[in-house]
Amino acid sequence: MELNEMQKEFYEFVLARVVEGKEDEAKALMQEALQTQQAGGFTKEYMTEIGMKVMSVIRFECIAEFLQYAQKMGEHFVQ
Repeated sequence: MELNEMQKEFYEFVLARVVEGKEDEAKALMQEALQTQQAGGFTKEYMTEIGMKVMSVIRFECIAEFLQYAQKMGEHFVQ
């Protein structure tokens, strides 16, 4: 899957904050989110759903930062 610059930035942002041992799960969640976005199904409801799943695999101290960043990115991608 070809990622644009913003997608690549967000993907790397999330993976840099993943709990040790949850890397594969985080990659799968991000792939799902990116595929959904590219298929035109990235709604506000989907963003909330996938965001909750992503928060379950990132380090606790990174959650506020993730929420802030996800909101910024959502402004560009939510349908």
